[in-house]
Amino acid sequence: MELTKRKILFVVTVIVLVSNVCYSQEIDQDVLKEMYKKQLKQLIPLTDNFHSDSNKLKLEITDHLTLKENQNLLSDVVSASLNNSGQFVVATDHTSGVVLYDSTGKQIRKIGDIGRGPAEYGSPGIVKLFSDTIYVWDKSLLKLLMYNLNNELLSEIADFRWAIRDFTVHGRKLYMYNVGNTSGEFIEEYQIDKNDYGEFYGKRTEEHTFLMLLHRAGGVSHKGLYVYYVSPSALRVHKINTNTNTEISFNIADEDFFVPDINNARKLIQSQKEAITTLQTSSSVTGIYALQDYLVVKASIGNTKYQADLGGYAAFDVYVRLYILNYDMELVDTFTFSMISQKGSQFKYWGANDQELFLLNTTDLFGEPVQKMSKQMPYHLYRWKIKKIEQ
Repeated sequence: MELTKRKILFVVTVIVLVSNVCYSQEIDQDVLKEMYKKQLKQLIPLTDNFHSDSNKLKLEITDHLTLKENQNLLSDVVSASLNNSGQFVVATDHTSGVVLYDSTGKQIRKIGDIGRGPAEYGSPGIVKLFSDTIYVWDKSLLKLLMYNLNNELLSEIADFRWAIRDFTVHGRKLYMYNVGNTSGEFIEEYQIDKNDYGEFYGKRTEEHTFLMLLHRAGGVSHKGLYVYYVSPSALRVHKINTNTNTEISFNIADEDFFVPDINNARKLIQSQKEAITTLQTSSSVTGIYALQDYLVVKASIGNTKYQADLGGYAAFDVYVRLYILNYDMELVDTFTFSMISQKGSQFKYWGANDQELFLLNTTDLFGEPVQKMSKQMPYHLYRWKIKKIEQ
């Protein structure tokens, strides 16, 4: 099962990355390049769409930083988090581990150490920065470590049962997005002081189970008394009242969002060809962010199609859509842009603090189109506030 999942994830990753479009060697390379350029010109760059789809809102950029590597070289960033002071942390899949940055993009210090002993993490999969506390989820050892900004270990919890995809911290409780268990609820409340589980939420469907194959799927966030979560398989926001442990749900209508009916997720996963085809045609919800004034749901819509002129599959028709809701759960507007542009990826790592959305990417959205991919491309951090457009 695990081998099959890895194969599927690898192939899907190859499909959606513009730099890895598959093509036949029989196609003339000069002709291929011209076709490729023509397709790229039809994409929607994020920088061309700072106004929302109905022109009610705008993304107002507040900062653009190029991350410095003055202490540690960064490999592939797997998680990032930004606090309201502008400090942020990144987790990588390399020995650089977890690194803390100041608000100018300069590295302050490395957080924790790679290892398998106490106060060490083997493979940091998720990192969160809430106020002045850094939370590091170790996906290989299934434990959570908490540090202050001076790299002093505050606490370590090592008795978790399942792998998780996301979590948020609400007071002395964790709300964790379970992906390791394939049955039962998928949102788990964990009480830090008692070192024990509390309530459970989230009905798992066959479509949910299948789409959790994707690296970025679903999400959980919080604001005030409420915790919000989404499944990757439905445009539906679930709202938990943390005082009463009750929840209500709200649907978001969008005819562009499509997830096929799945009768047996496990059987589909075992059929690699059929699984890939289903993933290519399926939309998915990939995040939720609770800002001060708006709740933002992020989704991938469209599908990877076979391009006959290119001789392979490409993600030219895949889009990122941001659904902006007020806290009465009314849809205010949406932002839509291509997953890729002439300048590169526009979907690498999205996140938020209480005030702003951010995007961490190796693409310079304001630079020249990328002519050649390089392993030395630096990371850029973009920050946006959502503002109303004065009519």
